[in-house]
Amino acid sequence: MARTARDEKLYNVVIEIYKKMYSETTPPADWDEMVKSGEVIRQGFFNNYVLDQARSNEIIDQTIKKYKWIKKHEAKKIETTVHFGCSPRFTPIEKDNNE
Repeated sequence: MARTARDEKLYNVVIEIYKKMYSETTPPADWDEMVKSGEVIRQGFFNNYVLDQARSNEIIDQTIKKYKWIKKHEAKKIETTVHFGCSPRFTPIEKDNNE
């Protein structure tokens, strides 16, 4: 099945999110360099990079909100694609013990 122009735009948003996430991981990484070197096709490469889960959620939300044309169901699709795709390993969100 061929990608539509809209699918291509949504794909580019996902890539933008990955770029931002990996620039903030420990250790920091450059997504474009990782693609160029072939690192992103190695199984489990994302386990080498860690990002706070709360920060990853912020990056996703901020990026999606930046594009007013993204519909609600598309935003959910982007979020799912990022979480189940090539996103870095997340540190869990700590719960407040007072709750």
